[in-house]
Amino acid sequence: MQKLSWFYVVLMAVLIWGVVLLHDKPQDALLLPSQFSVLKSNQESLPDKSDRRWQLYRKPQLKLSANPMWLKFTFNFDNASALNERGSEHPSKGVFISILGAYSVYLNGHYIGSNGRPASNGNNELPGEIDSVFLLPQQWIISGDNTLILRFSSQYHSSTMAHSGTWVFADDYASLLSLGEERVRLPIMMLSGLLLVALYSFQVYFSSLKEPAYIWFSGLSTMLVLLILAESWRGLFGYSYIWHAFRMEVILWLTLLVSTLLPMFFMAFFNYSKRILIGLLLSLSVFNILVIFLGDSYDLRSLILFGTSLIGSFAISVFSIIKHKKYALIMTVGIAVFVSPILVSRLSFMDQYFFVSFSCLALLMLLVLSQTHAERQRALNQSRLTTQRLELELIKKQLQPHFILNTLTAIEEWIDTSPSDAVSFIQALALEFRQMAQLSNQSLVTFSQEIALCESHLKIMGYRFDAQFNLMSKGINARALIPPGILLTLIENAFSHNNYGANTYDFFIIVNEDNSHSKEVMTKVIFKSQKCGATKPGKGVNPNAAGASTGIGTGVGTKYIKARLTEAYGEHWNFDERQESDFWTVTLTFPLKYHSKPEIA
Repeated sequence: MQKLSWFYVVLMAVLIWGVVLLHDKPQDALLLPSQFSVLKSNQESLPDKSDRRWQLYRKPQLKLSANPMWLKFTFNFDNASALNERGSEHPSKGVFISILGAYSVYLNGHYIGSNGRPASNGNNELPGEIDSVFLLPQQWIISGDNTLILRFSSQYHSSTMAHSGTWVFADDYASLLSLGEERVRLPIMMLSGLLLVALYSFQVYFSSLKEPAYIWFSGLSTMLVLLILAESWRGLFGYSYIWHAFRMEVILWLTLLVSTLLPMFFMAFFNYSKRILIGLLLSLSVFNILVIFLGDSYDLRSLILFGTSLIGSFAISVFSIIKHKKYALIMTVGIAVFVSPILVSRLSFMDQYFFVSFSCLALLMLLVLSQTHAERQRALNQSRLTTQRLELELIKKQLQPHFILNTLTAIEEWIDTSPSDAVSFIQALALEFRQMAQLSNQSLVTFSQEIALCESHLKIMGYRFDAQFNLMSKGINARALIPPGILLTLIENAFSHNNYGANTYDFFIIVNEDNSHSKEVMTKVIFKSQKCGATKPGKGVNPNAAGASTGIGTGVGTKYIKARLTEAYGEHWNFDERQESDFWTVTLTFPLKYHSKPEIA
């Protein structure tokens, strides 16, 4: 099965790097402005491009203000070789503008259009769209430097966004119109697949073994789908710039959820304890909240959240390799392949390849998760088959002719000598069979139900051996659960080990919670039975019959107990058997589970 996972890792690397190397990057052909200047003035007339009040900005970052201002960008189309080559087929040139505000656009002193209406003379502005594309008329383009001037205002900008990037560049007009679609094409291709993966994982969790890794993975895939939609909304539908801060907040919080769920999935997949998992969840939550509220830029905060999550997930996988966890090496290599495109360009990775890479990683996670699920399902089915076979063997031993004949002989004698004892014995026998019929088809029963079955069985054995068998219990929680027949089988094994005579004997069942286990809170059940040598058997009992020294073999009984524990708890249980001076002691340890409702007496 692991060969298939390794094959997918290789396929994943080929796919991701194929996209990286073959994908046509739109920014490669873009013509960026050679200069960016700002003139803070309320004047409505177009200022002269040589006005000394223009302030040169070295970074394409603009401090937003409610007051109107003028923005100037310088382009030299003669040096745009890529644009000119494409211009032979597509002569129309255009300019793409993305600034948080409303603006009117002028090329070399000629008005070419508006995006919204910038504020003027104290009048409120009409907000513009977040992105806009303008056609540059060929007759107004000159050789050498061309000046693009914007009358700009941003009265409705959010207080959380004091600055705005000034994304202004030129290219073929038709290409700029399709730029938004090109940017979201790859993420949208992954969308439906991730949605199906999320629904599949959610359905598997509730219809099968309820493995925690599936619910974490389903949540991760769902948040990733929502993050893709939030990221792609701008390119698909656009929006007024006043909604940009809200969209960035949504993206930031979705990034936080994705960044939290990713390492939590790896913790659950590698089956670390709930205590460690909760500790990591709290630590991540505190750190992520601090990043969100103390950080500045939306992009920087998202990058820190994602980077921390990735480092944490990689560390968990490496630690799992050290702990010899299955599939740890595959997961570690998968994370490395996923992040490898960042070697080309961090900006390109986050903008173009992140969702493709993450989708490939998610499919790898699902593949490995499905393989582990299939392995556990096969083990569970085998355990169920083993349990059913052992149940038949136990029934055959209990109902063998010696047992039936001895029981009938004892009843016949009691009818003649003590009819009341015969009636009591028959009632006790019927009660035990009724209880066994009620519990045998259940995967888990309460301790009180199991104890009641054991008491009925000891009552019958008391009649058969003409002895007094007492069941002393301590720490029993009526709502705690146990696989049916476990304690009963321990008692039957005790009769197989010993020859009890006409005397009084005590059996002890001590139950407590074990908080020291590395995975979760466990139930520890300590069973003790008095050791007893060969003595004269009770009335009507053949020493060679079932229930005497050669009754239910401890091998079958022990196998039945282990099969029942495997069926209920997988590998999370322990069976310890030892002999003490006066007692035969068995200690069972398995996860603590409770019945959903208190029992009604």
